[in-house]
Amino acid sequence: MQIKTGGLYKNILISIDNSEHSRCAEAIGVLLGKSSKAKITGLHVYSGLFHQFRFKILEEHLPDKYQKDEVLAYQRKIHSVLIERGLELISLEYMKNLKDACHRAHLPFEERLVDGKNSDVIIEQAKSYDLVIMGAVGIGAVPGVTRLGSNTRRVLHSVEKDVLIVKKKCDLKTIVVGIDGGDSSVQTVDSAARLARALGSSLHIFSSYDPALHRVVFKSLADVLSEEAGKVFKFKEQEQLHNQVIDKSLENLYQKHLENARGIAEQYNVSVSTELLKGKPYCALSEKAKSLDADLVIVGRYGMHRGKNESIGSNAERLVELCSTNVLVKSANTGKNLQSVATNPQVETKPQKKLVWTPEAKKRLEKIPGFARPMAVLAIERYAREHEIITITPDVMRQARG
Repeated sequence: MQIKTGGLYKNILISIDNSEHSRCAEAIGVLLGKSSKAKITGLHVYSGLFHQFRFKILEEHLPDKYQKDEVLAYQRKIHSVLIERGLELISLEYMKNLKDACHRAHLPFEERLVDGKNSDVIIEQAKSYDLVIMGAVGIGAVPGVTRLGSNTRRVLHSVEKDVLIVKKKCDLKTIVVGIDGGDSSVQTVDSAARLARALGSSLHIFSSYDPALHRVVFKSLADVLSEEAGKVFKFKEQEQLHNQVIDKSLENLYQKHLENARGIAEQYNVSVSTELLKGKPYCALSEKAKSLDADLVIVGRYGMHRGKNESIGSNAERLVELCSTNVLVKSANTGKNLQSVATNPQVETKPQKKLVWTPEAKKRLEKIPGFARPMAVLAIERYAREHEIITITPDVMRQARG
C-alpha cells in the first residue's frame, strides 16, 4: 500500500467565546492546522438581536422618566448602536489571539463574526468545514459542573462532520483510539495513524467487549422465568453456552479487530500498541485514557449497532461526557472529509481452508437461538481448525462444546 502523506483536514472551524476551554481549542486547532497546512476559520457568535429583544421586553419596567415616547425612542437607538458596535468590538478582541497564532504558524486565517443563536450558527457554518473544534463548556460554565455545555451538546448531536471536543490544552503526543470492528473502524484507525505520524505521537488502540452483560441478563431471567418456561427456553443450556463458548468467541473476534488495526497503523511507521479491554466500551476506554494521561481519544460517531433514529452512538456520546481529555468524534462519512485516504488497508492473513457443515450439523445449529448462533459458529469453527477438521458434524459440535 502506498502511504498517503497529505494532511488530514483542509478547512478547520474553531468556535471561540474567550472561555478557558475555547483558548485550549484555539491552541489545538493551530497545532492540527500546522500538521496538515489547513485553513483556519475562527467563528464567534454574538447575541445583538437577542439583547435588543430583551430590552424591548423590559421597556415597560423602566423608570417613569424613560416612558415618554421620544425618550424611549432615543434610548432604543442608543442601546441598539452600543450593543451592535460593542459586541462587534468584543468579538474582534476575542479573535485576536487566534489570528496572531495563525500568522505565526503561517496558516491562512479567516474570522467570522455572526449575530444569532450560538449552536444554530455553528451547526449551519459547520457544513462547509472538515473539522469543527469547540470547548466542552463555554463562558457561561457553572463551577463544579463537569457536564458538556448546552451549545456543545447540540453541536455534537447535529453536526455530521468530525467534531473535536476540547477539555484541556496539550501537544497531542499520546493518542488513544477505540474500535469495535464496524465499517468505520478501518477509517478511524487510518486517520488516527496519519495524525500520529504527522505529530510524532504514540498511538494506543483499544477494543472492548462486555462479558458481564449476558450474566446480568441470565440472572434477571432466572428471577422471572417459571420452571416450565425455563425448560422451553433451555435456560441452563443457554447459560452454559454463553459462559463457556460466547465469551471466548467474543474475545477472539475483538482480538482479530485489534490485529487488523495494528496492521493498518504500522504501515505509517508510528509507535503503536493494542489491548483488549473488558467492560462497557465507553467506561473502559475512558479509564484507559486516564491511566495513560492521553491527550486525545478518537472514536467513530457510530458503532456496529447504529439505530435508525440515532444522531450519535451511545458509546461515543457517553465517552465525550465522561472522558477527562479531548475527544475527536469521527464522522460517519469519514472518507469524504480527508484530503487523502488510504485505501482500506487490511492485514494479510494466512489463507484458511473452507469448512463444510453437514446437513445434520446445520440442523443442530438451528436449535441455538439466533442472537447466540454467530458466536457459536465462531467457537465451533475455531475448534475445528485447531484440530485440523474440515467437515463439521454433530459429533464435532459435541466435541467443541465439551
